[in-house]
Amino acid sequence: MRPICFLILAHHQPRQLHRLIERLQDTGVFFVVHVGGRASLADFEGPFVTTPNVIFIQDRLKVNWKGYSIVEATLRLMAKGLDVVPSDSYLVLLSGNDYPIKPISYLRQFFQDANHEYLSYWRLVDKPTWLHKIRYYYFFDVTWLNPRTSWFSRQWTRGYFRVFRYLLPRRRYPPELVAYGGAAWWALSYGCVKYVLEYMDQNPWLAQFYRLSDGPDEQLFQTIILNSPFKEKAIHYARYQQWAQAGDQPPFLTEEVFHFRYIDWALDRERPALLDERDWEKIKQTPAWMARKLDERCSAALLDQLDRYLEQE
Repeated sequence: MRPICFLILAHHQPRQLHRLIERLQDTGVFFVVHVGGRASLADFEGPFVTTPNVIFIQDRLKVNWKGYSIVEATLRLMAKGLDVVPSDSYLVLLSGNDYPIKPISYLRQFFQDANHEYLSYWRLVDKPTWLHKIRYYYFFDVTWLNPRTSWFSRQWTRGYFRVFRYLLPRRRYPPELVAYGGAAWWALSYGCVKYVLEYMDQNPWLAQFYRLSDGPDEQLFQTIILNSPFKEKAIHYARYQQWAQAGDQPPFLTEEVFHFRYIDWALDRERPALLDERDWEKIKQTPAWMARKLDERCSAALLDQLDRYLEQE
């Protein structure tokens, strides 16, 4: 069977990470984990210190919400992943708050038959509410300005979005690229991951530009891939081109048929929702093979339910 390497971004709840890895363990499956620099690495390494197919990045970064630091941590995972798996592998980016909703045997067969790059994407011009992300300057990696840091930083962010960002000159996007966005989570072939890393090495200006954007982990990888020869392999690419050229059309396909994650963006819940047992019936019906976002406390009953279900499959 084709090998799979799960690249995992984690920053809290080490027991849930352990549970996730144990649920996905199989022959020919590898794990590379980046634990955010503010957490204790020893807490996460725990039972996997001597497990050869579970590798923890030692040169860690302090990762900030919506910051370029997420991209940097992901690039380290990608580079290490290429070191540990053969060239016919798929590399799958997860967070520590993901959990499988299909058994590992299903995932092994899925990637054995796979011939696409599995990521969600859209041109920013097709989703104008995202254009501000590259038009204005953002400073999410300045820790004391990040809205997840303090009351002051949240007030600053509100003021910056409402007023201050308009006082700075507009940014100019590189004309040689079409800007894309999409969800941060993907599954890419070895060749595609290698291409992304080589492109980043050869074009350092791209990192400089996205370092001051809003949520670059939801843009940079899509932009590189959809401006590359790998765009033809991006799932549903031909359908997206037809939809984009047709103009006034109904909404396009749901994201979960691109990246195969079940995520609930309902307005009356957290964004994304912390899934619990209320979501069970929808989870059973989705074509996705991974769900997020799960929390070891809020989602405890659902995690147990998923384990029972997966053990029966």
